[in-house]
Amino acid sequence: MMPRRSLARSAPALGGIVASALLAACSSGPALHEPAPAFSATDVDGQTVTLAAYEGKVVLMDFWATWCGPCRASTPNVQRIAEHYEGNPRVGVLAVHFDDTGDPAAYVAEHGLDARLIPNGNAVARAYGVNALPTFVVVGTDGTVVYRHTGQMGDRVREEVIAAIDAALR
Repeated sequence: MMPRRSLARSAPALGGIVASALLAACSSGPALHEPAPAFSATDVDGQTVTLAAYEGKVVLMDFWATWCGPCRASTPNVQRIAEHYEGNPRVGVLAVHFDDTGDPAAYVAEHGLDARLIPNGNAVARAYGVNALPTFVVVGTDGTVVYRHTGQMGDRVREEVIAAIDAALR
């Protein structure tokens, strides 16, 4: 049996795992090679972000939340991808915060994430059928979903994302 103090410290993590599992059970959204849903959202600077503005470009969408442990563990790899394509005008990285809590702008600044932040991305996440975090979606130059992964981004997944982006750029 787990001591009461340990159980209390584990409750938030267990709650996140249970919430992610429940959300994953009702997954929907565009499948691979289907058109990516159009969206309009507001970024952290108050500017409108639309998928149409990225026409002819490849977009990595990182759906995450500040409280999500696997999201936090994935941040360095998302940053490595952003750095890999730094200066490439044909690639965009969007950090879509899927929650109404926390301070996503402070998190992005603290971790030096070079991505365009959509701090209130719940509607975008719903359009993409995001039901578990983190979820990574790559939209190709033709506006279709070319890659999708749900779960923490380790080195292998980072390489898969880079391969998907490179293939979409050809």
